[in-house]
Amino acid sequence: QDTSLISAPGETVVTWAWDFLNNGSIDNTQQNQQFVFPVEGSIPVKLIVSTNFNCYDTLVKNIMVNPIPKTNFTAPNVCFNNSTAFSNTSTINSIGQIASYSWTFGDGNNSTQLSPSHLYAAENKYNVCLYTSSDKNCRDSICKDVIVFPLPKANFLGDPLRGCEPLPVTFTNLSSVTSIKNPTANDQIATYSWVYGDGSTNITSSGSPVVNIYKAGT
Repeated sequence: QDTSLISAPGETVVTWAWDFLNNGSIDNTQQNQQFVFPVEGSIPVKLIVSTNFNCYDTLVKNIMVNPIPKTNFTAPNVCFNNSTAFSNTSTINSIGQIASYSWTFGDGNNSTQLSPSHLYAAENKYNVCLYTSSDKNCRDSICKDVIVFPLPKANFLGDPLRGCEPLPVTFTNLSSVTSIKNPTANDQIATYSWVYGDGSTNITSSGSPVVNIYKAGT
C-alpha cells in the first residue's frame, strides 16, 4: 500500500510504478495493488512515484514471503489386525520450520505425532489426512486412502475320513474372504497351503478339491 506524502502546495502524486521483484521490470502502475510472489524469502519491493511537477522519488522495502510446508506421507496397505505405519515425508524451505502435525485416520481417531502407527478396528478403505503448520502459521494438507484388507477364513471338508490303505482322501476347500466396503481391487485368496499330516504338503493357487493318498500309520 502506497503511503507517499506531499508537502508542497498544489503538488500531488500522479504516477506509481511498482517493481515487486526489484528486477527492473514494472509490474503495476496502480496506487495500491496486491501481488502474489512466486518465490519465498526476503523480497526487495521497489516503488517509484512522480508528482504533477515531474518530481520523482524511489523507495525499496524488503517483504518476507514465508514458505508453505509441502505435506506428504506414505503408508502401506495392511491385513486386518496389523498396525498401519505412517511415514511423514513433509518438507519445508530451509528458512522455515514445520511446527505442528495433525493426523486424521478416517475412523474418528487422530494423532499429533510425527510418524504415528494406527491399528484399525475393522477392514475397510480409510481416507487419511495429514495437516501441517509452519512456525509462521503457513498451512498445507494432503489426504490419501489406505486399505485394511480382510483376513481369509480357512475351512475344508475331507472325504472319506477312514478306510483301508491306500486311502485316497478328497479335501474340498471351503475357505473364503469377505470384501471390504470400499474395495479398490477384488478380494481373493491368492494361495492355499495344505499340510496333510503325513509329512506331505501342497501349495496351490487353486481352490479346487485336492486328493492325498494315505498309507497305514499316517
